[in-house]
Amino acid sequence: MIASNGDLEEKSLSEILKNLENEVPNMKIFTYWHLDWSKRASSLASLMDDDFVDPSKELNLQNMGKSRSGVLTTPIDKVAVIELLVPSIFRAVVSLHPAGSTDPDAVAFFSSTEVMNFSKC
Repeated sequence: MIASNGDLEEKSLSEILKNLENEVPNMKIFTYWHLDWSKRASSLASLMDDDFVDPSKELNLQNMGKSRSGVLTTPIDKVAVIELLVPSIFRAVVSLHPAGSTDPDAVAFFSSTEVMNFSKC
């Protein structure tokens, strides 16, 4: 984040996610531990095998993951992957190393119509 004086402002991961949630209210934010992300990526990959992604399938998959892996349920110091989703627009996957840090080691963006390969995330 950039402060009003133009300097970079250090913030915690929790603050960054809360600010993002407030700035982009239609964005869904999911946080995962490494193992949980592996399971989610496998589910998404199988869902994306179809030429057309049925929005109801995507919504059901999101709801399934939200109860286990939402922003509020993953301990912030254990967050290893953040999934940012704006339905019908884009999905971004942010990998954090070490877990809980504010510096991503990898970021991947996907359009809503793009077939995704999460095996490398």
